[in-house]
Amino acid sequence: AGSAHAAYPDRPIKMIVPFQAGGATDVMARVVGQKLSAQLGQAVVIDNKAGAAGIIGTDSVAKAPPDGYTIMLGLSNSLMTNQFLYTKLPYDAQKDLAMVYRIAMAPLVLVVNPSVPAKTGPELLKYVAANEGKVSHGSYGIGAYPHLAGAHMSLTQNADMVHVAYKGGSPALIDLIAGRLNFMLLNPLEVLPHVQSGKLKALAVTGEKRAPMLPNVPTMAEAGVTGFDASVWWVLMAPAKTPADIVSKLNAETLKALAD
Repeated sequence: AGSAHAAYPDRPIKMIVPFQAGGATDVMARVVGQKLSAQLGQAVVIDNKAGAAGIIGTDSVAKAPPDGYTIMLGLSNSLMTNQFLYTKLPYDAQKDLAMVYRIAMAPLVLVVNPSVPAKTGPELLKYVAANEGKVSHGSYGIGAYPHLAGAHMSLTQNADMVHVAYKGGSPALIDLIAGRLNFMLLNPLEVLPHVQSGKLKALAVTGEKRAPMLPNVPTMAEAGVTGFDASVWWVLMAPAKTPADIVSKLNAETLKALAD
């Protein structure tokens, strides 16, 4: 098998991103893709296939030819949680996809528009409870963790909040900054510059530990809010029947890229 695919890659590689351009998944894909392109001597072309909480893009990879020329940077919701939230998925993540390398893990950051009069997690809970039916939150898709977290908050506070689903974190972020949404949970990579500029307020992070990028922002547990301890993760993957030597090469080259 090694000699059969020794020339890989001999043409450009397409990396699917199942969300719109500008979000955390897209940014990571472009950074890693650029490194892989330089190492492999072939272009790694980013193709954004957004929609349905990552299902559309993930399905396109599951059904792609297993030759190493279609890969994807996927997010944990389309690989893990969606199977419990949808009656039927067009793919089986455990059977139809080959996991190449886990790129990153990160907590989400609870951020609010400055117009929201809350400086801590408990204050936000009181605010949403006191404004039943008037508070809105966004996510990058139905069933995505930010949606589930917001739904949990709405349920526990009897807040009847309005959820707005987007095709990625980037368009949701635009509406949050503009005040068309009240709060959201997003990746630290996406929110950091807007928190630093004062366009958004960061109240807490969802991980077990504080995020290195936002060391002054407490965890949900530290803020006195339970039930939100979780991190999301990103994985480079390929169609399930991709030859083992190609998967191994992609694994090794990804590790090398991440070490840089």
